[in-house]
Amino acid sequence: MTGESQAARRARLFDHDWDQIHADLAHRHAEAGNTSGVATLEAALAGYLATPGRPGVVNPVAGFLEAATEDVIAGMIDTGFDARRLSTAHLLLSSRNDVCAETRPFDDGSSLVVVSDSLLTLCAFYCRCAGLVLSGEDGLDAATIAGMLRYYHVQQRVHGLAGMLAFEVPGRAAELTSALVTQAARFVAGHELVHHALGHGSELSGFHPGEHLPVCSGDQLREYQADAGAHTALLRTCEKEAGDAQALALWGALAAVLAVYSSEKALFVRNGGTHPPALDRIRMLLAQVGESVRGRARMLLGPLLEATDAATVFAVRAELFDGDQVLASPFVSTPLTRGYLEQISLFDALMSHPHQKLVEGVERLDPATPRLAGGTRLAAAGRAAEAFESWGVDPEVGQRLLNPAIPLTFHSLRMAMKKAFTDLGVQKDSVLAASVVAATLLEPSLRTP
Repeated sequence: MTGESQAARRARLFDHDWDQIHADLAHRHAEAGNTSGVATLEAALAGYLATPGRPGVVNPVAGFLEAATEDVIAGMIDTGFDARRLSTAHLLLSSRNDVCAETRPFDDGSSLVVVSDSLLTLCAFYCRCAGLVLSGEDGLDAATIAGMLRYYHVQQRVHGLAGMLAFEVPGRAAELTSALVTQAARFVAGHELVHHALGHGSELSGFHPGEHLPVCSGDQLREYQADAGAHTALLRTCEKEAGDAQALALWGALAAVLAVYSSEKALFVRNGGTHPPALDRIRMLLAQVGESVRGRARMLLGPLLEATDAATVFAVRAELFDGDQVLASPFVSTPLTRGYLEQISLFDALMSHPHQKLVEGVERLDPATPRLAGGTRLAAAGRAAEAFESWGVDPEVGQRLLNPAIPLTFHSLRMAMKKAFTDLGVQKDSVLAASVVAATLLEPSLRTP
């Protein structure tokens, strides 16, 4: 195609990945026993295939993200970024859960910006919470916020699925939420576009740590620059619209970084060296505004950080997911069966169980496979390399899992264990639980010191 940039060509090819992505997500929902998730996915695919125009233009979320990106690009141009340079970036919405938001540069100077709908889901959750708090609505407490987050994180850790319980907000809170979601999406897109506009290296970069991002040096200045540039452009965009521009821009940016903070704490075994801690990024954003706006933001952040901290601890002291408690909130509902919610609670308890009890449970789980129990004891003792050898983990895979410089998610660790246990001959109906236990036991020794 004459004149087509490398990023545009990759974007066109990326559309064709949907069938494989859909098949993978359908398999994960089915493995999790989430029949409503499969039905929702099939409905989304039907809408995808029925969309007129360019293949791959999916649902209103893609259109929303495209509009948010156009808005923040206008703000970036107003604040001094090169319009011609920005025109060489191409943006896509992805259904892949292993992508947060990333910028992939190409040799011809173009870049492909990919944003995951799972990131937007988590951003929207924090925006709804903020909308309720800021509008003065009663009925949403820290325990409910933590419970909904807990559900999301357990699904991600075990099944690699991004899904929130239905969470509706009324009246004034809904209007404010809509505005905040727009600002959060603009900030995410703006962060990636600043990387492109400033020519931040020739390697892949992302909105938060990622397993497929290259290992970088300890210099994390580029991430702060991307946050600052995105926030400045977002502020300029908000100034053209009605409302409190400083507050809206800051709250939208904070919702996006809160999503990062939540993911870093709950989903990552280790973050590697690619990004500064999310709390440091929050402090930098707070420093960009006046004391009045900063004070209001701190009041908002307090309960959200408290709930996030409670929802992201997987240890004996953890506050476990309680479906009945969460669904008692007037703002929360779900089409999921009680059985599926109970399964989430059971996996949550498994990942927060005393380690010695987990070892004893595995020894009873599949006595016909002694190497399973032997490796489990080694994992509990902090001897991850020996456990991998006992389980027959591929040496190359094992080295990557052990490398402290490479980010690692709990789900990827669990999937590596699932592969090893399947090859080892562990009973099929025991592999899922055994792999969750193994990842739980390995997690402390694989964290970055």
